[in-house]
Amino acid sequence: MPDSLVSEIATGLHDLCQPLSTLQCHLEIGMMDATATAMSAAIAEALHVCVQLNDQVRGMQIRVLQSRTARESEGL
Repeated sequence: MPDSLVSEIATGLHDLCQPLSTLQCHLEIGMMDATATAMSAAIAEALHVCVQLNDQVRGMQIRVLQSRTARESEGL
C-alpha cells in the first residue's frame, strides 16, 4: 500500500473520532433525559451522524479500491 494512501487512511480514521464522539454524546444525553421526546431527538441526531460516518468510511473504501486497481493495472 503506498505511503500516500496509508496517510490518507490514517487521516480518515482520525477524522472519524469527532463524529463518533458526537454520536456517543447524543445517545448519552438521550439516556440522561429519558423522556420519549429526548430519546427520539437523540436517536434522530445519532442517525444523522451515522449517515455521515458511513459516507466517510465509504470514501475510504473507494480510495483503497482505486489504489488497488491502479496497482494491479501497473502489474505490481
